[in-house]
Amino acid sequence: MFNLSESDVSLKLRPETRRLIEVLRVRRPHGSRTERRFLRDFLGDLQLERDEAGNLHRRIGDAPVLWSCHTDTVHRAGGTQRIAYKAGKVMVSSKERDSNCLGADDGVGVWLMSEMIRAERPGLYIFHRGEELGCIGSRHIASNTPELI
Repeated sequence: MFNLSESDVSLKLRPETRRLIEVLRVRRPHGSRTERRFLRDFLGDLQLERDEAGNLHRRIGDAPVLWSCHTDTVHRAGGTQRIAYKAGKVMVSSKERDSNCLGADDGVGVWLMSEMIRAERPGLYIFHRGEELGCIGSRHIASNTPELI
């Protein structure tokens, strides 16, 4: 897993806050080794189904609610980045030289949806793939499996 070092954040954080910060540390361009590892490490225990485009989904109960996010970021290269956590705020560290994007545009969505699945909150959960490269995952569902939603 992409573990935090002591220099990244205080060790006094709650487990779910640590998971959020770990999600935000990962630079995950679509199809990269880092994104694949991220999917395994952060979502692998959630019993998600995968479609032909790589989208991951799971339905809990029968509530007519759709929760949607995407797993990729706009980063050009995979890996992790240094972030800072101060006074309840997460930001790219001033010491980071290779990235200026937190990946929070949907890193927070990935984290929130995974926490909701762990809590067994009803709804359909879809983790789209390739959204930063032109809505690959959502177009696949709209064109090939609209009955899913």
